[in-house]
Amino acid sequence: MSIFRHFPELQVLELMDCSPVFTSDESVPQNGLEKLHTLRVHKGGFRGSLFQGLSAMKLESLHTLVLPNFADFYQPPFITFMKAHGSRLLHLTTGKFRDFNLFDVCNNLVDIRFQGMCPADTFACKTPHVSLTKIIGGPFPTEPGRIDFAMFPALHEIHMPSLRWPITERDISKNSMVPFAEYLLEKNIKVLDGTGKHWTPRLKSTRARKR
Repeated sequence: MSIFRHFPELQVLELMDCSPVFTSDESVPQNGLEKLHTLRVHKGGFRGSLFQGLSAMKLESLHTLVLPNFADFYQPPFITFMKAHGSRLLHLTTGKFRDFNLFDVCNNLVDIRFQGMCPADTFACKTPHVSLTKIIGGPFPTEPGRIDFAMFPALHEIHMPSLRWPITERDISKNSMVPFAEYLLEKNIKVLDGTGKHWTPRLKSTRARKR
């Protein structure tokens, strides 16, 4: 019998390193963990049997999922879990997703935090994602066109904790994030550095304007 039958009031579950918590399909309480709103899974707790069992539960209150950076996101039980509950999620922290329509499955996300690089192909989606407002992570692909931002009409902020804006004209001219940030500003999307400051375009000098 699943231990989760005994915690009907549990709201936050953090799994760091655990043995299988479901022994058979019969041990899965469909209405168990009905108040669970936040699930945090560390690498040691990332097990197929866990996600297989959780896929069979309703988890109607779930809105936040925190995943480890390095994990097998392509094992069938986890994919089944995401397809079963991805539409409930509002907040997601994750590592790299590839060859998986993350934003089509998690179509109600308000914000997403990448633990490291933000792969461009993760943002491929078949239909517009109308709820995503914030992306946290980095490095970020800076080449215009790699990501179709028109598919994310509500997006207004990209926060890159490891980024620091350049100060001198020389450093500004060499920084690839500056033209990318100005490109996104035209789309009403602000790029914030680690201090929470968004890039503000510099006024060009009179000499530069005459050239």
